[in-house]
Amino acid sequence: MVEIFTTTGCPYCQELKKELTINNVPFKEKDTSKREFFDEYNQLGVKAFPLTKIAQNNMITYIVGSDSEKITSLYELINANFRM
Repeated sequence: MVEIFTTTGCPYCQELKKELTINNVPFKEKDTSKREFFDEYNQLGVKAFPLTKIAQNNMITYIVGSDSEKITSLYELINANFRM
C-alpha cells in the first residue's frame, strides 16, 4: 500500500499524485490539514512534503520528496517480490 502525506498548496504533492496516477500506482492521500493525518505525520518527525509511505507485510519504507520514478520502481519491486 502506498500512502502520501500532503499539505495544502504543495506543488510537489500535486505533481507526485499526478505522476503516480499516470504510472498506475494506487495510493491513499493523507492530507495533513485533517487532524487525524496531521497527528500521524507529526509523530514521524519529518518536516518535508510530500512524504510517501510504502508498506507491504512487515516492511515499511518512507521516501521524502516527489521522486515518482523511485516510488514507482520501489512499489513495483515490492509487489513483484510478494507475488512470487
